[in-house]
Amino acid sequence: MDSPTIFLVEDHCDNGKLFKQYLEWEGFRTICVHQGSEVMSKLNQIRPSLILMDILMPEQNGLDIVKELKQHPEFHHIPVVAFSALSSADDIEKALAAGCDGYITKPVRLPELVSRIKEFVRIPEDSSS
Repeated sequence: MDSPTIFLVEDHCDNGKLFKQYLEWEGFRTICVHQGSEVMSKLNQIRPSLILMDILMPEQNGLDIVKELKQHPEFHHIPVVAFSALSSADDIEKALAAGCDGYITKPVRLPELVSRIKEFVRIPEDSSS
């Protein structure tokens, strides 16, 4: 069975590489883009199990992208988890109101990131045991 695909939208390339490497080590297939303008075109090529969306990005705010995704009939069912350094209750409320299914505050410990992702993604059981 295929590994769950995580679509990571993270404008800081070094962070994106770190998260991608760790998630792949944990058994997730991970696709990373660094600009909000890439999201819709990449989603036309892949069907991720979850979208991990940075909120603060230079070109397009992550919440605007989430609103667009949740209105799109092909993508509205994909869980979106906000991934941001913004940590106030108001920021979290805005993300959930925009359509995010969850919220992870940066900085995050990598094991915690995986644990939170697993709350939204069904992991296939290892058939070799």
